[in-house]
Amino acid sequence: TIEIPNNATVGINYTGNGESGIALGSAVATGATEAQICWNCHDGHGVSEWGVNSQTATGSSPYNYGNVTSSNWTTATWSSSRSQFAYKAGAIQSTHTANPSVTDANLGGANYSKTETKNAVGDIRCSYCHDVHELANASGDTAAGKPYLRGSWRGNPYEEDGAPRSSYANTTYFATDAEEFGQVPRAAITGNLKIGGYWIDQNNVVPMSSGTGDGTPATNPTGSWSVDQFGGMCALCHGGGNSSWTATEVDNIDEKIGESLWLGTNGHANSVKGGTGAGSANSFNVFGTHGGDAPGTGVGLLNNTPRQHYVGSTAPANNENNVGFRSANGNAWGYSPRLQGGNTRPYSYQVDNWNVDESGATKEDKYHSFSCSKCHNPHASRLPKLMITNCLDTVHNTWDNQFQLNGAGSALNDNTEIAQWSSAQNCHRYSQSNNTNTSTPEYRASRVAAPNPSGPGWNYVTPWKQTTTTP
Repeated sequence: TIEIPNNATVGINYTGNGESGIALGSAVATGATEAQICWNCHDGHGVSEWGVNSQTATGSSPYNYGNVTSSNWTTATWSSSRSQFAYKAGAIQSTHTANPSVTDANLGGANYSKTETKNAVGDIRCSYCHDVHELANASGDTAAGKPYLRGSWRGNPYEEDGAPRSSYANTTYFATDAEEFGQVPRAAITGNLKIGGYWIDQNNVVPMSSGTGDGTPATNPTGSWSVDQFGGMCALCHGGGNSSWTATEVDNIDEKIGESLWLGTNGHANSVKGGTGAGSANSFNVFGTHGGDAPGTGVGLLNNTPRQHYVGSTAPANNENNVGFRSANGNAWGYSPRLQGGNTRPYSYQVDNWNVDESGATKEDKYHSFSCSKCHNPHASRLPKLMITNCLDTVHNTWDNQFQLNGAGSALNDNTEIAQWSSAQNCHRYSQSNNTNTSTPEYRASRVAAPNPSGPGWNYVTPWKQTTTTP
């Protein structure tokens, strides 16, 4: 057997008879480390933390956490359960040791290409999160049954994010420009619920339901959850040492201080339910504003900004005569516009059903009220920092491959893919101009780096890296 050291914070505190922890392992539950004992036993009984974990105690979500080639997180290769997201496959980069006695794993490399040095298997403390005897000695531990946690946690209630992929089945969007918002992913809340693209509170579907077409709507899935319900266990170590979060604690979550991984200030403030939204890069109007005449006047820059709007968009020409790639001039870019009511210059906010505030003066409601599980895997992940998503992955986008790159009338967006145009509706997009592998294009031989304001992304850690030249 091996000894699991006492940790009073998580409810392990045995000292009455001189104990300094608990013993784990036996002749039939073998392993040189705690993690190996757990993995070996789980493998022998067909139990896995991967795949679908829809336990009642963790929210009954049917989200699929993918597959690994080995139970050993530190040496395994992970792949998505979705064949459409095969490009994500790669070695596990980050592991959750749940062990306060070891130094958190270090990040290395340039921004957007960072890698994480994984901790040793011997450092992993499965017992610090899992209470297999259900003694419930940790603060706030009222959960019962599988997966036997030392506090509250909810599985991911959002469908899996992934780059829009036109080369796979069930990833095509509106078939023609005559259908509502044209051939673009996520241009609207409703009627565009196919796999590929970002899933947020306003347009979400039930996980794993969008594989055969439009998914089953499940908007605002954390609406009835509190931060203490979906992350109470996390608060034991990452909050104030108990099972309850304050808004200030949510705003400032950072496992390791001083790494400067965010664009702007701490992004948890305006993405995690329970945060205040204060000080984050997108505290107000997630789609940004462009200035101009008063809302509803039908004149001026504001109301004629391209419907796929983006902060600071200046091209294709943002004016009355050339509204953008969804205007009558869109054909010059190889893109046919959607004409509404004979209006050859469709307005943006008047036909945009994301319900954004035009002025930017009002904080938006329920765009990002995510649970911890929307972004993080509690065990191990293909991306650093236990991240499981890059919501605006445009580097691996293929939906607009059918359109020509060569543009006309705007130097800013010439020779640039539509997903990178300054008017694209990608609030936190990561531009290929930030991709250190642009010298070896991933899917288009003619791909070029897009200039600002194409998008620096929302952090320096999560972009999915791919080096092959074919999907």
